[in-house]
Order: sequence, then structure tokens, then C-alpha cells
Amino acid sequence: MNGRLRIRDLVSWALECSIYVNPKSPGLTNDEIHEVARQLEFKPGEIGDALSGIARCLRGSKYQPDGDQVPRNFFSGPNPDYRNPKAFEFVYTQLRENQREVGAANAGVARSVLVASGVATGLLERDLGRSV
Repeated sequence: MNGRLRIRDLVSWALECSIYVNPKSPGLTNDEIHEVARQLEFKPGEIGDALSGIARCLRGSKYQPDGDQVPRNFFSGPNPDYRNPKAFEFVYTQLRENQREVGAANAGVARSVLVASGVATGLLERDLGRSV
């Protein structure tokens, strides 16, 4: 695999992860992406090349994950994520549906509402509490 594909994969993965870190406002700034890539020993030129390829995803000061991208692959890579993927999927689906109804700027849902709704579907409160 050539270096350019690897950095694009990294950027895509980092943007996807931003959904879990901050579901109400996902995305990463230019500096944040550069720092993530630098930590994995990518050089400034290749980082800039990768970012120019995803410039269409820049909204305001943040690069955003692709709107149709639903993160589903939790158990791959060097550091697998053993948290409950159904809880993440539930939170993502709830926020996505809310965004479709009221727009991205107003798509927030109170944590207590998300947790209560998820528990009603059979998810554990502790799994939902960590995913929001």
C-alpha cells in the first residue's frame, strides 16, 4: 500500500472517531489532523496532500466525517475497541435521525434522553453512558 493511501485511511479513521469523542460536534481541525498524523510519523507534505483530497469535507474550521459514513468496524486495527458497538450504533442512529429532522446545528439530544431511550431498547446504561 502506498503512503498516500495510508494517510487518507488515517484521516478517514480519525474523522470517524471524532463522532464518538464529540457526537454533537464531530470533526477535526487542521491542527488536530496534523497532530494525529504526526504522532504516526507522517510528514507535513503527505498530510497536506491527503487533506487537499478531502477539502470538500471542510465545514467551518473542521474537517467533517462523510455524512453517509456509518462507523461499524470496531474490532480491527492494532488497538481494538471492545466497547459495545450496538450502543455506538444506537447513539449514532439517534443523532443522525435527529439531524435529518431538525438540521445539524440543532441535532443535539440530552444525554439522559439517549440513555433512557437506549435502555428501553435493551442496551445497558453503562454502555450508553460511555458512548455519549
